[in-house]
Amino acid sequence: RYFFGGGGTTPLSQSKSTSSSSSVGLYSLEGLHQPSDFIQLSKQAMHQCDTLRSYLYSITTANSDNGDIIHPVEILHSLDDISNIVCSVIDAAELCRSTHASSAWRNAASESFRILSDYISQLNSDVSLYSALQIVVKSKDTLTSEEWRMASSLKAEFERDGIHLPQDQRQHVRMLSNNVVSLETLFMENVTKGDCGTKNVTLKKDDVTQIIPLHYLPPTSPDEGSTISISTDESTILNTLLRHSHDPKLRKDVYMEYNKSIASNLDVLHALITARHELSTELGFTCYAHRFLQDKMVGGDSKQVNIFLQNLLKRGDEMYRREMEMILRVKKQVEGASGSDYNVVEAWDVPFYTNLIKSHQALQQQQQHGGGNGMHLSDLQFNLEKLVQKGMTKLVENLFGIHMVEVEMSPYERWDIEHAGTDDESNHGGKNGDGVRKFEFHHDEEGPLGTMYLDLHPRRGKYVHAAHFTIRCGCKPRPQFSSENKKKQHQLPIVALVCNLASRSDDINTGGAILSHGEVETLLHEFGHALHSLLSRTSFQHLSGTRAPIDFVETPSHFMEHFAWEPQFLRLIAPSSMLLDEGILSTLVSTRYAFRGIDVRTQILYALFDQALFGTFYPHGQQQQQQNPSLFHSTQFFALLHQQHNVPYAEGTHWHTRFGHLVTYGAGYYGYLYSQVFALDIWKTRFAVATSDVVAGDDDKHDDVMSRREGTRLWKDMLIHGGGKDPNVMLRDVLGRAPNVDTFFDRA
Repeated sequence: RYFFGGGGTTPLSQSKSTSSSSSVGLYSLEGLHQPSDFIQLSKQAMHQCDTLRSYLYSITTANSDNGDIIHPVEILHSLDDISNIVCSVIDAAELCRSTHASSAWRNAASESFRILSDYISQLNSDVSLYSALQIVVKSKDTLTSEEWRMASSLKAEFERDGIHLPQDQRQHVRMLSNNVVSLETLFMENVTKGDCGTKNVTLKKDDVTQIIPLHYLPPTSPDEGSTISISTDESTILNTLLRHSHDPKLRKDVYMEYNKSIASNLDVLHALITARHELSTELGFTCYAHRFLQDKMVGGDSKQVNIFLQNLLKRGDEMYRREMEMILRVKKQVEGASGSDYNVVEAWDVPFYTNLIKSHQALQQQQQHGGGNGMHLSDLQFNLEKLVQKGMTKLVENLFGIHMVEVEMSPYERWDIEHAGTDDESNHGGKNGDGVRKFEFHHDEEGPLGTMYLDLHPRRGKYVHAAHFTIRCGCKPRPQFSSENKKKQHQLPIVALVCNLASRSDDINTGGAILSHGEVETLLHEFGHALHSLLSRTSFQHLSGTRAPIDFVETPSHFMEHFAWEPQFLRLIAPSSMLLDEGILSTLVSTRYAFRGIDVRTQILYALFDQALFGTFYPHGQQQQQQNPSLFHSTQFFALLHQQHNVPYAEGTHWHTRFGHLVTYGAGYYGYLYSQVFALDIWKTRFAVATSDVVAGDDDKHDDVMSRREGTRLWKDMLIHGGGKDPNVMLRDVLGRAPNVDTFFDRA
């Protein structure tokens, strides 16, 4: 949504619900007590913003006529206020339409989201706002580094839509932009709905049911007999077969059909490449990647992305080669010399043999460590209540000195029941139950830090993935420029962590919901995003918390994942039965980097492909301007990349037609690896037990992965700045040097 979309919330002080005398409503926001309040709040937000727009227009005219009569920073804060007011409603609407138990609430939130999205388009094309910003930009020498970062960020975001161009050219840009959005929408609809290319894979029923019980499979018709047809939309079932079936023919059939099933997206993708290129060149950029990367850590330079990816390739090449040789050796042992392809690792071999070898290595590792009690990795489970109360709570206390305290919720705050506002506790999970929970964060010196809601269990109509939602961004009090200018109070952030953890309630020593290790890692990842939001202290909500460059913003979340693999932390959240078995704990930790070379090589290949589609440099180093991107055949190039980097490829497939990140992260997929490298470097340099610090005079070792000293460093040198400081500078401050790619492949 660019400048005016997403990221912050100021409760509208004039907003009062007609349905209740209580001031606290949904998400603890004022004036949000019934579905119709969303529309009312949307109208009030637009009215308040229009008042500010008129004010900025008047001062822009006055400044041009009479010289500087208003402080440029006041203009900057007024622009941030407009963003804040809109986001006070649209961010709440986004969470509500994605998670509320009531369809009436979801529908009202969706309508509010639509209304305000249209209004945001008006704001992003408002020449008067852009003119007001120009006054700030011309005053660069008077601004702090954070203020200049805010001003330059807004300028780039405005100009990304062509607001600086002549009127007729702006209209052409809008037409091109609408075409891009239409193609992006069509590509994703084809991926998610599969209507245009859904196929069935016909397999022998006995071969399938040896791996997956019949009751987990789609219903079969009587005329299918001994066969079963599985739709290519059933990705979970098909991927399970690829990982566990010993039959190479079955794996090949599944792989080929699944990766040929959305052929119509080939034409959509090629049209999208052309449309993005035309739009970007019309705006004065050399290509779409140049436009997208402009405000990222690489500063618009796709060559820097290519250098990073090539460095990763070089550093991981030997590891990748050894892992592929291991797969080939095991394949020969399992399949023998029968068949013409026994001496080749095929694309459908990789998921099966990596899973087979991992399982065998884990069993050996467990036996070596004396794993007892008959427990295996597949038996490993954790208790949610222990994770929250003894894991996450202890983590923030040890690292940052922060108290994470669960508090009771007003019934009006809840969104996990259809009819909020009743006092009947049976309507929701309540404290420690399966319902929404609320936690407040407080520091003895910093004071209150903000609020986090946990919405962790599935229900009908709820967003099906894990995500961190910002309900309200935080920001420091606004400067008071005059007696008429009311000083803004400190705005505390409110966030929600949304997951769909299985509500299994078997007793694991303490009772409560049971989690797999993967679910523990997922929740810690989202918790990292929440801490980024809660611990930032920026002057502008537009730069708060996770409103940072996309190639940096995943760093805190990837960092938090490391605790899911750290024995000291796992012992806090493990059931007592697992505490007696150090073998299973050691085995789990040892499996983390199994086949890391293959995993990273695959991600590098996808990132190189992404850059090639939307940039001007092909990843093998040959510079080639895409004057006519429509002639660029994505499937041929995808196959060529596999060949160049010795990655198995199946002729006739086009996996990338399912690659939704080409839409959501087009030209930015490298950021996934970028953030992982930063997070792991921080972990190994600052937190891993018995590592030496790199800062001169601070070379003592520590034996606590939850070190307060290192946690404080992470907070004060990085998290506190949100998006208000150059990430390159923050990383240097934390590490004492530039990030190091080499550590990414070290197991220690």
